[in-house]
Amino acid sequence: MMEDKASSILNPVCHNCGSQDFEFGTLIAGKESPGNWAYHRAAGSTWEDGDVPLTTRRCKICDNVQLFAWQ
Repeated sequence: MMEDKASSILNPVCHNCGSQDFEFGTLIAGKESPGNWAYHRAAGSTWEDGDVPLTTRRCKICDNVQLFAWQ
Protein backbone atom coordinates (compact mmCIF):
# COMPACT_ATOMS: atom_id res chain seq x y z
CA MET A 1 0.00 0.00 0.00
CA MET A 2 2.86 2.38 0.81
CA GLU A 3 4.26 1.83 -2.69
CA ASP A 4 0.94 2.91 -4.24
CA LYS A 5 0.92 6.06 -2.07
CA ALA A 6 4.49 6.94 -3.03
CA SER A 7 3.79 6.33 -6.70
CA SER A 8 0.73 8.59 -6.69
CA ILE A 9 2.63 11.39 -4.95
CA LEU A 10 5.94 11.13 -6.80
CA ASN A 11 4.44 10.50 -10.27
CA PRO A 12 1.40 12.77 -10.06
CA VAL A 13 -0.84 14.34 -12.64
CA CYS A 14 -1.88 17.96 -12.07
CA HIS A 15 -5.60 18.13 -11.33
CA ASN A 16 -5.85 21.50 -13.11
CA CYS A 17 -3.99 21.01 -16.38
CA GLY A 18 -2.87 17.35 -16.57
CA SER A 19 0.86 18.16 -16.56
CA GLN A 20 3.39 15.93 -14.81
CA ASP A 21 6.07 18.63 -14.48
CA PHE A 22 6.27 19.41 -10.74
CA GLU A 23 8.55 21.16 -8.29
CA PHE A 24 8.47 19.67 -4.77
CA GLY A 25 8.92 21.72 -1.61
CA THR A 26 7.67 22.48 1.90
CA LEU A 27 5.20 24.93 3.35
CA ILE A 28 6.95 27.30 5.78
CA ALA A 29 5.62 29.83 8.28
CA GLY A 30 7.13 32.91 6.64
CA LYS A 31 10.22 35.06 6.23
CA GLU A 32 10.49 35.72 9.97
CA SER A 33 10.84 32.01 10.75
CA PRO A 34 12.07 30.23 7.62
CA GLY A 35 12.82 27.02 9.56
CA ASN A 36 9.24 26.62 10.77
CA TRP A 37 7.21 24.17 8.72
CA ALA A 38 3.43 23.92 8.65
CA TYR A 39 1.93 20.74 10.09
CA HIS A 40 -1.32 18.80 9.97
CA ARG A 41 -2.85 18.11 13.37
CA ALA A 42 -5.99 15.98 13.58
CA ALA A 43 -9.01 17.66 15.19
CA GLY A 44 -9.07 17.13 18.94
CA SER A 45 -5.43 16.05 19.17
CA THR A 46 -2.37 17.78 20.65
CA TRP A 47 1.24 18.08 19.54
CA GLU A 48 1.97 15.02 21.69
CA ASP A 49 -0.21 12.92 19.37
CA GLY A 50 2.22 13.54 16.51
CA ASP A 51 1.91 16.33 14.00
CA VAL A 52 2.57 15.47 10.34
CA PRO A 53 4.65 17.92 8.26
CA LEU A 54 3.00 19.19 5.09
CA THR A 55 4.81 18.77 1.79
CA THR A 56 3.98 20.74 -1.34
CA ARG A 57 4.21 20.27 -5.07
CA ARG A 58 3.79 23.09 -7.57
CA CYS A 59 2.85 22.47 -11.18
CA LYS A 60 5.41 24.23 -13.37
CA ILE A 61 2.81 24.72 -16.12
CA CYS A 62 -0.21 26.25 -14.33
CA ASP A 63 1.33 27.07 -10.87
CA ASN A 64 -1.27 25.01 -8.99
CA VAL A 65 0.09 24.14 -5.53
CA GLN A 66 -1.04 20.97 -3.77
CA LEU A 67 -0.49 20.13 -0.10
CA PHE A 68 -0.16 16.63 1.29
CA ALA A 69 1.08 14.96 4.47
CA TRP A 70 4.08 12.71 4.13
CA GLN A 71 5.53 10.65 6.97
